[in-house]
Amino acid sequence: MPCRIMNIKLLLILALLIHCGLNADIPDHFNPCPNKSDKHHMRNIDFIYMINLDKRPEKFEDCSKRLNPYGIYPYRFSAVNGWELPIEVINDVGLKFQPWMNSGLMGTYYYLDEDNQIQHAHEPIHVFGRTYFGHCVARGPIAIVLSHLSVLQDALDSGYETIWVLEDDIEVIRNPNVIPELIDKLDALVGRDKWDILFTDQDIRKKNGEYNPCYWYAKRPNFTPWNPEIFAQRKAVS
Repeated sequence: MPCRIMNIKLLLILALLIHCGLNADIPDHFNPCPNKSDKHHMRNIDFIYMINLDKRPEKFEDCSKRLNPYGIYPYRFSAVNGWELPIEVINDVGLKFQPWMNSGLMGTYYYLDEDNQIQHAHEPIHVFGRTYFGHCVARGPIAIVLSHLSVLQDALDSGYETIWVLEDDIEVIRNPNVIPELIDKLDALVGRDKWDILFTDQDIRKKNGEYNPCYWYAKRPNFTPWNPEIFAQRKAVS
């Protein structure tokens, strides 16, 4: 179940990052959250979002049928569509390489070809002013990031303390109403303001359905963890 329970501390940190200059243009490309109601919540969770493309309403309907019997009604968030992003937006939201950053990591950048079609290329990150993404990051994942940031911005603006973010390919393998109880236990164990994200599924899946365990982090030219070995430990993604 690719879902995340997010605490307000993460949202505050996110707001600082967004509005204090990492990429000032990013919020301009967020999708809004209109027509919200008061049924999209549960105990310990202020709001429940489900990210879903407008072109795939059947996926939201299928997920809703899985959750509704448990009294859970997620709000449908209209996801950003990566294949509809113009080149200007892509270059706004990526990382513009600057002299103080680390060079040499492999990256991907986007450009318009002679037919005005968006293309991509891969190279070691080295051209100042060029907008880079992680190596082989496609337009779909770029849009996924924008969708999640849109949701987090809405949660911050709405004053929520804890939110549940789902994508539209969930599997319900046990009663999801256990989640508020898990939050109670987590608060008691580490403190209400001592955790940021509770993953209901810490791994992702390959195209063939097999689980792909997460043991690594994506290196960035503008950020290095204080201790990469600890940062990549299994408990860091639990």
